[in-house]
Parts: sequence; structure tokens; C-alpha cells
Amino acid sequence: MLLVIGMTGYANAGEKVVEVLSPQIIYLNSATKLNGMTRQVLSFSLPPNTVKWYYSFSAYRNKDETDRVQQKFNLFSKLSYLVDQTGASAALISMVSSPPGGDHCDVILLDEGYDEVFKYGTSLTGGAYYYNKLASRFGLVSGVVEVNTVKPVAELGIKNPDMLYGIYVSIQVVAIVNEPQLLNGWNKDQKEWMYSSIKELIVKNAAGSGISEDQINQFAGCITRKMIKTYKPEDFEGLASYEVNEMAAAILKQCAEELNIPVF
Repeated sequence: MLLVIGMTGYANAGEKVVEVLSPQIIYLNSATKLNGMTRQVLSFSLPPNTVKWYYSFSAYRNKDETDRVQQKFNLFSKLSYLVDQTGASAALISMVSSPPGGDHCDVILLDEGYDEVFKYGTSLTGGAYYYNKLASRFGLVSGVVEVNTVKPVAELGIKNPDMLYGIYVSIQVVAIVNEPQLLNGWNKDQKEWMYSSIKELIVKNAAGSGISEDQINQFAGCITRKMIKTYKPEDFEGLASYEVNEMAAAILKQCAEELNIPVF
């Protein structure tokens, strides 16, 4: 039986940490000052396959203090280390302490389409905006917040609630992305292509042998698993068809013995 092997297969999915919004500092005026804004909106896109995301924030009246905190506290580095150590993000929020902070601020996960209403407080509804209550924080000096609501684009509204003093707010956004991992160099499409090709060739070669559909499926699955476990995609580069045939024939015999199915 001649098998011309394509490329295949995913193993278990893994998680990686992606920095969505690098650490940055935003200045917000107090409500009593004539110039500048008391509110700002940060809009950003989340990576494909995001399973959850986090934001950290810290507020001070003094920019030097905000700079020092930003230099010492990096959410991306902390989460990357924890995921590397544990292999999963299930309990990350309980392992990360909040950065230092000195003055209060509000950080609000806005519903889609309410960024302008939040910033300027004017709309046909009189300035009302909608937001995610679980993922928003009010009147805190700092925090690390886990967000399980994942949309392609997210908007964080940042507000200075102080009537007299302006504040500097440091903020960073990080996503946990579910990333399929390669098994011995094979990806999912390659694995599926290999299985289909092997099954098609078994059907052709087993015609008239009396082998059942279930046995064909068992053979195809067994050969596919052994091929991707034993060989890498690059192992097939430059091989002649008879060489590939010898590799497949050896695996076919192994599968026949394991499955207790006669070789056709």
C-alpha cells in the first residue's frame, strides 16, 4: 500500500500571555479645572482565541510616583511567569497582588458604543452610559482586574473622581490566549489531511478483502497516530515514493497486530 503523506495535527491546546496594551500613563484633570479632560477612553482589539484578559491600574497625583510604580510593576511579566510555572491561567487573579497606588480613580469597562457618551457626558439619553459592573472598579487607588467577557474590541473608560486635583493613571492590558500547540511538528490541517488520505488508500487497497468500515477507520487512525508520533513533516522531504511506502508498510503491520486485523 503506497501512502503519500501530507502534513498534519494539533496536540493539546496551550495558553500564552499576550501584551495587548503596553504600560502607559494618562493624565486626567480635576472637574474644577477649565482645560483638559476628566475622562479618557482606551480602545483596543483583543487577539484571536482570547479566553480572558486582565488590566492593571494605579493612580497618583505625582507623575514621578506613577513612573516608579510602572517601572517596578509589569502585569505582562508577572502573568507570563505564572503561566510558565503553572501551565494554566485558572487561578492567576489570586496570585497577583495589586500595584501600589496613592489616589482614587475609576476604571470602567464600557459597553460597545458608549465611549463618546462616557467622555463627554452628552447624548440623546441625557449622558447615560452602560458598562460591565463585574469588570469595573470605582474609587480605588490601584488594582488588577480579570475580565471573562471577551469581544473583538474592548473599551476602558478612565475617570478622575476628584474635584480638586488632577491624577496620573498608569494602565496596562494583557490577554490570555489559547494557542494550539504542534505535535511533533504537525498541525491540525495536516493531521486531518493525512487521516483522510490514509483512509482513502486503505479503501482502494482493501477492495474485495472483506474488511469492514469500522476496521478501515481503526487502521486509518492507528497509522495516522503512529506516523505523526514517529516522524516529523520534514522527514518526508526529498523521499522517493518507495521509501515512503516502506515506512507506511512497517506501521501497517504494527497496527494489524495491535488491532488483531489481518493485513489485506
